[in-house]
Amino acid sequence: MRKLGINKAFISAGGVHPARGASCSNFHEIAVKQAAIETAMECILVADASKLGSLKPAFFANLDAFSRIIIGGSVSSEMRKLFKSLPVEYARKAD
Repeated sequence: MRKLGINKAFISAGGVHPARGASCSNFHEIAVKQAAIETAMECILVADASKLGSLKPAFFANLDAFSRIIIGGSVSSEMRKLFKSLPVEYARKAD
């Protein structure tokens, strides 16, 4: 993967914690996600609102590894405050 010319990598996460970073449930995904992050010109983290503030066992990146963090769904104002200093975009589902 490190030999590919990746312009944008969209990386999913099972847990997105403001201090502990991005994590997932599957340890076999760590190397692939880290290789994509290291290789891509731009990395974008995508997750739904239920993942915010949670941790999964397999850490794979600090949140500053991503130029953008796109969160889908409804996010409480308390949770938004925790992620205030990060490049988070909140995308609501269409009604």
